[in-house]
Order: sequence, then structure tokens, then C-alpha cells
Amino acid sequence: MIAGSAPKGTIILGHLSALRNHPLGFLLRCSREHGPVVPLRLAYLKAYLLTAPTDIERVFVTEHHKFVKPLWLRTPAVRRLLGDGLVNSDGDEWKRQHDECQPAFHPSLMTEYGSVICRIATEYTSTWSVGETRNIQHDMARITLQIVAETMFGGDVAGQAAEIGDAMDTVMESFASPARLFGLIPLPASQHEAAAMRKLDALVDGLIDGKASCPHLLSRLGGSRKQVRDQVKTFLAAGHESSALALTWAFWLLEKYPETDAQLSAELTSVLKGRQPEPGDCANLSYTQAVIKESLRLYPPLWMTGRKAIEPIELSGVKIPAGSLLLTSQWAVQRLPKYFPDPDAFRPERWLNGETASLPRFAYFPFGGGPRKCIGQGFAMMEGIILLASVAQRFRFELAGNNDVIPQATMTLRPRNNLMMKLVSR
Repeated sequence: MIAGSAPKGTIILGHLSALRNHPLGFLLRCSREHGPVVPLRLAYLKAYLLTAPTDIERVFVTEHHKFVKPLWLRTPAVRRLLGDGLVNSDGDEWKRQHDECQPAFHPSLMTEYGSVICRIATEYTSTWSVGETRNIQHDMARITLQIVAETMFGGDVAGQAAEIGDAMDTVMESFASPARLFGLIPLPASQHEAAAMRKLDALVDGLIDGKASCPHLLSRLGGSRKQVRDQVKTFLAAGHESSALALTWAFWLLEKYPETDAQLSAELTSVLKGRQPEPGDCANLSYTQAVIKESLRLYPPLWMTGRKAIEPIELSGVKIPAGSLLLTSQWAVQRLPKYFPDPDAFRPERWLNGETASLPRFAYFPFGGGPRKCIGQGFAMMEGIILLASVAQRFRFELAGNNDVIPQATMTLRPRNNLMMKLVSR
């Protein structure tokens, strides 16, 4: 592989057609066949795909001041969902918002949050019964939506979770087109998307009006009504979507790998002894945590991100001009054989046997990295461990019918079709 070698593209669209039609396969081929810096052209945009952890670290950490969030995170479609909240802001405004939100994720609050997660998991799954078929992605989205609403904003959305979850699905699916995602086609909102946004705004206004009951995040948010609403929508979307998808992929992978599922069950039996998990159990559920980490490696909800260079830079011997779009793909880098032997296999034990101990810092980065690393990473890992343990100690899953599970790269990495799974007794 040679740094700077490019895959074949078309005359007009360059590599946009490949990225539009087969984004995950295209990124994987680029990372494995074209070296650490892959020049791309997305219609009129000049871009470079980075696959070397050292280069990604320079962009995200050591030289992050040379880069800004790219245009495709500020398209009309993204702004309609996230407004000017933490994910979408930059510079001094981002720092102000980050400092405002950071205390809500202090380690001293994790036990309290964990107790809420345990209670909601128990309440939600108490009516599940062996033999029924469930849409596991929808279930995980409803649970995580309730969790983020109560822990971050002091709100109870149990009665509205299905409606709000459907609205979130509608908005997220609007990013299925790479042309729209990259801002190449600034399409207006469809009627369905506009209706979904109205539903989300109504929920958010209800949470804001009741903020006096919540001491953790909502009561700390300042600014205008719109600014507060943008921040709440940002946390609702980012805080529940990624966790729900991580769990969805984990349950599907456990169904595909019964020996791994059996190992998970053995740990849960040994540690929990039939009771519901508690926050303090997370430290002893090492294999459960490894299942979450391995699921995030293979199917990272954040499958690609990027930065825009504001000055020239040289990476792996390739000179990159100012104004270029730099892409990094968790999906591609986390499947490189150089860092993960048998990269396409689901092997949680790789996180326990020392195999990943010497990984470069950005060979695995499902939560991003640097100053803009996901602010809720610790919360998300705790949530994943507790929810996985709560469900998996009671049930295992079987795919219902001829259900081909195909990942779809929208704004997040989602199953293309509903993931219908049958509940089977342990």
C-alpha cells in the first residue's frame, strides 16, 4: 500500500457514487488497499480518508487547533435536528457549552444514574415473555430514551417513548443519502421530517418547563429558549441513539455466536446469581464489558466523522491543502487486520487476554477522541453493561424468520430493516 494512492472514481462525481451506493464496503476497501492517506473526490469536494492511528491522533488531539468541524455537520438537515448544541458548535462557543455540561457527568453522579438505569431496565422488560417476538432496536431505543430523559433532564417520557422514538427514527433516516449528509444537496425538510421535528420540540419544551426538578444538566443550561432547546435535542439524540444501537448490534452478534453468548450467561449467573444488576456490579462484569467493546468495534454507531483543515498539513508524507475535508472511519480502522487479528470476527476475549493492550491510541475510537471526545463515554459504557446484563441474564435471542441483517450507514450505523428477534428462555 502506498500513501496517497486513490481508488478509481467517475468523471463527474468522483468517489461519491461508491460512497453513496456501498459506503461501508468502499471505506473498508480504501483502508485495506490504498494506504494510510487515501485521496478522494466527492463531486466538488476534495477529501482524504485517514486510516493511520498516528495521523488521526494528530488531527483529533495534538494538532486539533488546525481543524474545524466540516460543512457536513452544519447542513440544514443536521441543524434542524441539533441546532447549535454541543455537537454542532465550535471554538469558544463549544468550550462554553462543554464546560456548562461537564459537571453533569462527574464520577460522583454515576452511582445515582446507574440506579435509575437499573430501575428503568427492570420496569421496561418486566412484561416481556418467552416466545414473543420483539423489535429489539425499537425496544433499546425506548429504554435509552427514557434513561437519558430522566437522568439528564428529570423528565418521565415513558408514555411518549414510542411516539418520540418514531420521530427520532424519521429524522435519522433523512440522513440516508450521503449527498445530503455531506451538504451537497441542501434539501428542505420533508413533511414527515417536519412533523417529527414538531413532536421532538413539543417533548423538549415539556422537559424545559419542568427543569426545576432536575439538579444535574437541564438546570445548568443557560441562554435563550432556542439555545436550551438545541442542547436538549442534542443530548436526547446523541444520548439515546448510540447506546440503543450498540446494544442492538450486541444482541444480534450474541445470536450469531452462541459460544460467546454462553460465556456471557455464565458470567452473569456467577456474578448476579439471579438478581437484577446494580451499579456496583459493573466492575465485576468484565466479560459483559468486553462484549460491549467488541460490538462497538465491529458496528460503531458513529461510523465516520471528519474535520476540515484550516491550514496546510502533511500526513504520512502526503501534503494536504487548506480547505480539504479529512475523513476518519471507525468502521474501517477498527477492522484493520494490522491491529485486530481475525478482524471481522466477534471475539470479546480479545479485550481480556492482552491482545489489545498495545493498540495505538486511535486504532479503536468508537467515542471519537481529543477535546471533542463524547462527553458521556463513561455514562454510556455503564448503561450498556447494565442493560445488557439485565436482559441477557433472563433471555437469549433468535432471529425471527428470514431476517437479513444489513448495516445501513445513515447519520449513525443502523440495521437496514427492523431487527425482529424471538425471546428464548435461559
